[in-house]
Amino acid sequence: MNDNNDPVYVIGHRNPDTDAICAAIAYADYLQHKKMPHAVAACCGPANSRTQYVLDLAKVAHPQILSNVKPKVTHVGTTKPVYAKEEEPFLDVYSRMHKYGFRTMLIVDDNMHVTGIAPMLDLMQVLLPATGDRSEQRIVNTSLKRVRQVIEGNFLNEIDGDKNERLYMSVAAMSSDLFGMHIKNFPSAESIVVAGNRPSVQKRAIDYGVRLLVVTGGTNISPELLSAAKEKKVSVLSSPYDTAMTTILIKGANIIESAIDKDFISFEEHVLLENAIKQARTTEQTLFPVVDEHKKLVGVFTKTDLAYPKRVKLILVDHNELAQAVVGADQAEILEVLDHHRVGGGLVTAEPIRFINDTVGSTCTMITYLFREAEITPKKGIALCLAAGIVSDTLNLTSPTTTDTDREMIKWLENYTERDTDDYSKELFSAGSALATYSPDEVVDLDCKIYEESGWNFSAAQVEELGMRRFWEQRDELKEALDKFRVERGLDFSCLLVTDITKHYSLLLTSCEQRMLKAIEFPEKEDDLYELTGVVSRKKQLLPSLLQGLNKVLK
Repeated sequence: MNDNNDPVYVIGHRNPDTDAICAAIAYADYLQHKKMPHAVAACCGPANSRTQYVLDLAKVAHPQILSNVKPKVTHVGTTKPVYAKEEEPFLDVYSRMHKYGFRTMLIVDDNMHVTGIAPMLDLMQVLLPATGDRSEQRIVNTSLKRVRQVIEGNFLNEIDGDKNERLYMSVAAMSSDLFGMHIKNFPSAESIVVAGNRPSVQKRAIDYGVRLLVVTGGTNISPELLSAAKEKKVSVLSSPYDTAMTTILIKGANIIESAIDKDFISFEEHVLLENAIKQARTTEQTLFPVVDEHKKLVGVFTKTDLAYPKRVKLILVDHNELAQAVVGADQAEILEVLDHHRVGGGLVTAEPIRFINDTVGSTCTMITYLFREAEITPKKGIALCLAAGIVSDTLNLTSPTTTDTDREMIKWLENYTERDTDDYSKELFSAGSALATYSPDEVVDLDCKIYEESGWNFSAAQVEELGMRRFWEQRDELKEALDKFRVERGLDFSCLLVTDITKHYSLLLTSCEQRMLKAIEFPEKEDDLYELTGVVSRKKQLLPSLLQGLNKVLK
């Protein structure tokens, strides 16, 4: 169901921090300036209170939340399905199927609810019933107005043309006397007679009181016969075609209702494609409607479509490891990566992509540089977001990850934020304490990154506080939450880095097996808690130390 107007989602890592969300917003804006109008800022979850403060100040909308980008049934087939109604004539439905090359037609009601499917083989039973009773071949289930529609004729006399009826068709291709005997084999009120310009035969049909007389070759009947038809309540229709063609077309006026299979499989639009594939393989059905929460038709796909799904398009910012990416990223089409972390985590692409990884303190630094190099003036809101990302990730340019490029870019942004960076930094870090705002279970998952290294699966979360008072008040609850998080995620090791940004000092709370404590090379303050003087960066100070230590512990 994709086309060239599909969105390209610019998205940060799971449990997004300020840099991840602001980078997504700013880079999507940059791409829109660079002729990628369908770039959309996205994030894996809601902004934390500090980031939300930035968005509110910048008057920028929260990015679209994408928790899972695995292909859904809406990623195959079409969102513009062709369909039919139960009371449509066979000829109209067949013509539509032929035009689009369909072998099965979707059937909907007036409210666009799917009522069934009509395979071609079943539809052919409407035209030519496979039965030993040849009289069944005569039957036409339709209304007189549908007959007029398919033969493109004109009524000379019409009575109850909208009524659905079961009618027997006869062709007056014999003498008047023989026809007079033949017609009596069928109830007069249920008979259609097709006749050429033969007044004697026409009179026989009218005198018998048939339901419909069809005169062929574009001819009319005499005023006397028309008057008699009106008196006998016989509908009369003039066909522009000869008798043979008219007869064939009248059969095509059969409504398709009897061919509809009402025992069918449909999928709601949120269903994952992998689940739909499993179910589709178990049925002979070849065409599958997609419906919304109100059961209305929104799309359709075939079994063939399942072999060629179009993937969600992603641009990853502030991460490059699949373990940290939005769920389903391994099944998405990754177009670009902009990051400032280590390279790892098994990212593999089928095609070459743009991959920019720089040793700066913030992804927002990289994006600011792109704005400046392209001579694009960022809007004030975008500039505030970019500055917030840099300030947050570099602790206002005091973190050891800070580079001259970070300082240069934050100075350039001051031209557009209309704020002093130091004042802005104080506002930002005062805007929200994670320990005061969130529960312990939320804190350990709030800004958490998952890593895979040397066979180990581990997590490292970080919160930044103005002082350690709240940590000590919640120490036991945080430990319990960290243990629970590690077990539920099936991790070997989990830790929470609590950083006092005023003193450039951190505490590391851990959860792991006893033997893995050997991986921690910082001074132990008390059980499961370590003192990290001067350590404020998870990326540049904590992670390298943990990786070095884990490599010494055998899996």
